[in-house]
Amino acid sequence: MKETCEVELISVTKKYGKTVAADAVSLRIHGGEFLTLLGPSGCGKTTLLRMIAGFETPDEGKVILGGEDVTLIPPYRRDVTTVFQHYALFPHLNVFANVAFGLERKGAPAQEISKRVADALDLVRLSEMEDRRSSELSGGQQQRVALARALVLEPKVLLLDEPLAALDLKLRKQMQVELKSLQRRLGISFVFVTHDQEEALTMSDRIAVLNAGVIEQLGTAEDIYERPQTEFVARFIGDSNIIEGTVERIEGGMTVVATGQDRFIVYGSDAKPGQQARVMVRPEKITLSDTDGIINGRIESAVYQGESTLWKVTTESGQGLIALEQNRESIASIESRVGQRVSISWPAESAVILKG
Repeated sequence: MKETCEVELISVTKKYGKTVAADAVSLRIHGGEFLTLLGPSGCGKTTLLRMIAGFETPDEGKVILGGEDVTLIPPYRRDVTTVFQHYALFPHLNVFANVAFGLERKGAPAQEISKRVADALDLVRLSEMEDRRSSELSGGQQQRVALARALVLEPKVLLLDEPLAALDLKLRKQMQVELKSLQRRLGISFVFVTHDQEEALTMSDRIAVLNAGVIEQLGTAEDIYERPQTEFVARFIGDSNIIEGTVERIEGGMTVVATGQDRFIVYGSDAKPGQQARVMVRPEKITLSDTDGIINGRIESAVYQGESTLWKVTTESGQGLIALEQNRESIASIESRVGQRVSISWPAESAVILKG
């Protein structure tokens, strides 16, 4: 079955003075997809969301919703709704009135409003709280009211601008699971903005990683984490080791990289012999042992983290690496290894040559 495209950005550019918030960005968002715009502050993710919503107009390019060019169409005529970081609830109104507000402005009949509000509150598990004032609710409950107020309008696309940022860590993790579950039940497209890498990896079907107004990489959570294309993505998503070397030769589908006296293999690269290479390996992929490994080094420090230990190692070529291993020994035994020489290894398929 052919995938539907609910949202399409075609070479959209937006500038604020000399600052380029979006630089000829093109992006297709599928029907029923949970897509996250991820990146640091100022990277352009909220600007993209606001252009989809209609709160900003691109200087160049087009915004397409459901096959229709809506670039110049105002927000209230677009089949999208937005949930903001600060929920913008009316403190003097009760939960029912807050959720019903949009329908009332559209002139919906009272009986229809009652049914749709009841259904929306049931979706977010607030059916018993419709008479409470929003100012009497907890942060998590207020977030659910904001969601219900958006969903009651039955949009084809729900836009979420860091809606969990104001919640404490425990509630935030709980709401991540609930939001993803809700999206799957509804089957509509969610476009979610966050700067939190773990949040993006937990919730998304696909992630667009933004940097300085451009999409550095677009892919599944696994693609972004396991196979980052650029150093920015590798460093922004989780911890990473960047090993500097030179491409020595290509053998079939294998690239042989030299660093000092050591050689190791990377699969699936389009690098050329003689090219300088920056190779990424995640800390949890690295194993330290006393037997022969890929490269050799010395343990500089060990940080006990309960279920795991973070090792800092310097290779014989002088490069610093970190390794994360599950604990199988006592703290005293871990600390006794500091200063020892070790062999460092990792699965060849876990190494990635970065572009640029």
